[in-house]
Amino acid sequence: MNVQTTQPEPDWFITAFGEHYPLVYHHRDDASARREAAGAVELLGLTGGERVLDICCGAGRHAEAMAEAGFDVMGVDLSEPLLAEAERRPRLAGRLVRADVRALPFENEFDAATNLFTSFGYFESDDENRAALRQMAKVLRPGGRLLMDHANRDHVVANLVPEDTRAVGGMAVHNRRSIEGDRVVKRTTCTHADGSINELIERVRLFTPDEIAAWFAGAGLAVTGIFGSMDGEPFDEGKPRMIVVGVRS
Repeated sequence: MNVQTTQPEPDWFITAFGEHYPLVYHHRDDASARREAAGAVELLGLTGGERVLDICCGAGRHAEAMAEAGFDVMGVDLSEPLLAEAERRPRLAGRLVRADVRALPFENEFDAATNLFTSFGYFESDDENRAALRQMAKVLRPGGRLLMDHANRDHVVANLVPEDTRAVGGMAVHNRRSIEGDRVVKRTTCTHADGSINELIERVRLFTPDEIAAWFAGAGLAVTGIFGSMDGEPFDEGKPRMIVVGVRS
């Protein structure tokens, strides 16, 4: 039996968001991305034609949806397999950049930026996570807006499912979840039909609303709203998501 194990440090996300990601998260489809992108447009107050950067764009579902809606969109991600998937989308050809979020190759270029599906808080040190947020702010022009879609800490803690197993095609996916300090940790075992196994891990920093607002302020972003969904619902501890919108000074 072939077992491949990814250790949590220092860069667990390189393997976690590799070739297995589309299989483990197969339920995320283009139709839901269009709905979510439309919500982001409303929450950001965009009117059409603005230049938008999708930070940690993955396979490009949301970037493509925003491009279809008439925005000048670019996507950036570190994952080569996911960027290869995104490159197959005609509207994104030539509009994708591979880069680490701690060193984004843009400055003062975008009217808005999005960071979706809990794509923040991946680094072990808060200094690195703060540096990533400063980089997100840096890409914006003065007055530009960032929308971050993150997990709601209170909801994660109250509703954590410690363990589950499901079938994805010919693969069994077994998840074990825990709260470790200020992080939610998910360990995933993918067992393939041939008996081979891949073990993945995700470690994500969780935030309270006050904490993330303070981090935004430290990055030069004034929070203009915190919402409970991409539809703009009011935020409360029972909502699964925490959608934060900030404007660059």
